[in-house]
Amino acid sequence: MRPRVVHVLLFLLTLTALAVCWSGLPMIWDGAYQFAATVYFQEPYVYLTRFHTWALWQPLVLLSRHTEDFALLTFAFGLPFCLAPALSLAASWWMVRRHAPGLMLWAVLGVCAAGLPGQVFIINDSMWQQTLIWPVLLGALVPTTRLQRAALALLGICQLPHQVGVLLLGVAFVAALLVRPREPGTRGDWRVKIALLALLLALAVAKAVWTSVPGGAHYDSYAAQQATWSAAAQMWREGVAGMPLLGLACMWAAGGLAASRRGRAMPVAVALAAVAGVVWLGWNAAPERWSSAIHYRRWVMPLALPFFALAVIEARRRAPAPDRSALASTVVAVFSLALLMQAATWHSLTARLVAAMEAHPSAIVPHKAMDLAGLRGTPMDHWGVTCYAMALQGRTPRKYLAFDPECAAALEAEPPMIALWKSRLVPPSPGPAGWFDHRPMMRARYNYPGITTP
Repeated sequence: MRPRVVHVLLFLLTLTALAVCWSGLPMIWDGAYQFAATVYFQEPYVYLTRFHTWALWQPLVLLSRHTEDFALLTFAFGLPFCLAPALSLAASWWMVRRHAPGLMLWAVLGVCAAGLPGQVFIINDSMWQQTLIWPVLLGALVPTTRLQRAALALLGICQLPHQVGVLLLGVAFVAALLVRPREPGTRGDWRVKIALLALLLALAVAKAVWTSVPGGAHYDSYAAQQATWSAAAQMWREGVAGMPLLGLACMWAAGGLAASRRGRAMPVAVALAAVAGVVWLGWNAAPERWSSAIHYRRWVMPLALPFFALAVIEARRRAPAPDRSALASTVVAVFSLALLMQAATWHSLTARLVAAMEAHPSAIVPHKAMDLAGLRGTPMDHWGVTCYAMALQGRTPRKYLAFDPECAAALEAEPPMIALWKSRLVPPSPGPAGWFDHRPMMRARYNYPGITTP
């Protein structure tokens, strides 16, 4: 892997992250609700013990006190996740560039191929953790400095929010055991990494057990519901089967050919990666096709296993790898083009949503208005669109999109309430920083005497 190529690919991924944030794509699905809850309550949204967002969204809280510029706030909200692929690959290159630069290919495939079918769910913790595990895995396979081990520890802590971190850290730990160094001077480094990964894995297991105890204050009931074969099968059908899996199979084959190191294997591997790109770009061409990509997240870790395995096999081989810059460049190009296509689609869907709300004569916009705008069955057809409509209007929304009957019923309650989600109700008055003041809208629409304008 040529260093100049790596630098160009990192630059391309950074530009992609900026364009994705500009499009508003981080607000997709649950993202808009988590954004709305953060700016309304003026504290980062944290789901139970998934603590990473508490740190990542502190800048969003501070910025929301001084501006309601949607684009600027979306950057503060989305960049910590959108930049994860670029940061992960940059850290992976730092780990391997001196001792085994050929291992960089597996990080590229793991981040940009295994993660692509679900990457559109920008703020999802499973996708974020699978992206960030690659520097940890590669750091476990090569000699490292004290500073690199410190970075490995920090990135390992990022595996603790979601239970998938148990599996990902388990893979890194086993990988480190399988590549025990032969050189006497590196055995101390190896022992430190084994101990560090064992500690991180133990913490991840303890946390997973702690949040799995029914009745506890931090019991993760949603994770328990999803940890069934029926739920896994449904998510496979909706988020993996079909074109996502077909493209991924091409990427697996490309990786296998690259690992074989046969003379004519690399051009064929590049061609297979290009075929995967054609499949995935075709999948992205119609938003109705990828509207269920939200479900890919449950399978991202097992679907990345072939690339984990190939990285370990190559590290054990201890032989210089041929130049793979063409394959890595193709994979990154596919990743960027596919994600940019989805971002452009989201931007277009947003314009249709805004037009539908503006055209509706009432301040309360029913779900059927989305049907008229052609948004039914698209990624916009999700309960989070209620909060997305709020965020687009700033601190004082003029209209309210009632996604389901529960949202509409909350408006008619006594006292009237605003549903961020059907089970998360807030009063029409604004939050601590003035966000989402629905009193003018409610007074004009319902003429409630108890609702006064500022």
